[in-house]
This record gives sequence, C-alpha cells and structure tokens, in this order.
Amino acid sequence: MTRLHELEIEAFKKIRIVRFSLRRGITEISGRNGAGKSSVLDSIAVWLDGMKVAPEKPIRTGSERARIRGRLGEMIVERTIAKTKSGKYTTGITFQPVDGKPYPATQRQLEDLIGEHHLDPLDFLSLDKKGKWDALKAFVPGFDFQRCANDQAADFARRTDVNRIAK
Repeated sequence: MTRLHELEIEAFKKIRIVRFSLRRGITEISGRNGAGKSSVLDSIAVWLDGMKVAPEKPIRTGSERARIRGRLGEMIVERTIAKTKSGKYTTGITFQPVDGKPYPATQRQLEDLIGEHHLDPLDFLSLDKKGKWDALKAFVPGFDFQRCANDQAADFARRTDVNRIAK
C-alpha cells in the first residue's frame, strides 16, 4: 500500500493551516481539547473519500475554500472544497506526480492508490468485538481463518497429549 509522506491542511473546519511530515510507523497526533486533532483526522478522511464523509461545515468560518494536499507515495493529491451560491459544498481533486507532470485525476485513481480497504480509527473504535474482527479480516482477503483456527486447535490438542505423556 502507498504511504502518506506529507500533509497540508488549509481552512478545513477549525484549522487555519497546518503542514507536517509523517514518518514510517505510528504518527502521534496530540494536543489540548479544541486543538484540531479531530479536524486533522476528518481532513484525511475527506481527502481520501470525498464529500460523502465530510462534516456538515467543512470550510473554516471566514474562508472561501478549504484545501487538503498530501504526498501519497510519488503522487501529490490535492482536494479542494468550495461553497456554492446555493450553500452546498463542491469538491475537486487533482493528481500530480512528484516530478511535476500533470495528468487527469478521478476519485477512482485515489482509491486505486490507497487500496480497496482503509480503516478510520474512530469508526473502528466504535465497533463491537465482531465488527472489529470483520474489519480486520477484510485486510487479508483469501486467508482461511477457519482453517487457521482448526490448525491451532489441533496443535493445542497434540501439545496437551504430549504434556500428559510427559507427566
């Protein structure tokens, strides 16, 4: 899966502008209440999935548009959000290779870059135990979980037998 290297958010929710680089592994987003942690997570969701996951008011008060720009692998992906005269929000997305040569972009291209499955951590936390298990299983298509469970049960039974003989 392609990795997110950098992210720049401008006029999204309560964020004026923020830019940061992400290293491999876990990136901690921390701060006081109201500092913008949820806004950062929401911006990533909108950046990847578009307006279907956007908050009711995605543009910062006093701004005409919001912009979320990130480097995904060797690709710069920029999503803009603007408010129409009717009060609705529209979005546009552009893709540009890091080397600067533009080409047409679609939501489908972004989904191809990030893969079929991605997981919102906040949504994941709200799932029950079965829902979490099902969400995680989606990341390993073709893996036979039942066979694995059967193999583990058989191994456990063999170890139990060996331990009984050893006693």
